[in-house]
Amino acid sequence: MVVRMDEKEKKILMYVLDKLVDFVIITSAVAVGFIIASGFVAKQIAQAFGG
Repeated sequence: MVVRMDEKEKKILMYVLDKLVDFVIITSAVAVGFIIASGFVAKQIAQAFGG
């Protein structure tokens, strides 16, 4: 399947894809950081209560 696009459409598509990738990477990083932080906090709380 060949999609014919002019330069302007290509630029817009690349820009949108670039933003989407950035969004996914940032969201993933935040999610992973949140999970690690939650685990760390849970461990601290467990230790505080003599776990």
